[in-house]
Amino acid sequence: MLLQGIERLRISDRVVLAVERNRKKSGAHNQRFGDLAELCRMLGLGLMTVTMFKTKPPRVEMLCEPGEPPLRGARPARKARLLNEFRERSGDYNVGGSAKRKLVTVYRERALRCAWALAAYGPLSPSQVAAHIDYPKTGPMLRNNYYGWFERIGRGLYRLRPAGEAALKEYADVLSEWLATKTKEESSDERQTRRSRP
Repeated sequence: MLLQGIERLRISDRVVLAVERNRKKSGAHNQRFGDLAELCRMLGLGLMTVTMFKTKPPRVEMLCEPGEPPLRGARPARKARLLNEFRERSGDYNVGGSAKRKLVTVYRERALRCAWALAAYGPLSPSQVAAHIDYPKTGPMLRNNYYGWFERIGRGLYRLRPAGEAALKEYADVLSEWLATKTKEESSDERQTRRSRP
């Protein structure tokens, strides 16, 4: 019905959708008329409900008029978090319909890079890991150990646990793309350094 309403907006700027309201108040759609009305406001549509009775005329309730502004304001903090999440990702690794592995978030990407550094160079301090992966906030990530990949073996010294080794294999595609980008950036920096030498 929403698609039909949007299509009608091509020929009129005042389109109202009419939905029958169940008197029993059962069913998911009956519990979410507020959300539906807000969605219609965002689309520029109106929404009314019609309750049918056997012995008296139907009752019509106008939930929103065409062109009404959304009632719920923008959420700048949430928007900023989402934009930062997508900006910081190195790629889109979350294929629709895949449920075999956990979603790849920015946090998981950074944890994987920490795991890669520990696998490649052995036990390291947070500052050493940070130098290898170019991310300064590795200390809290290693200490919190959210995924259970890291193990503290001494004061300021961490190593990779078997769970971390398994994660490196499971997310090998994510790491390979990051390593390819890292290699290109390092090669570019090296060429620039050579050119700047007298």
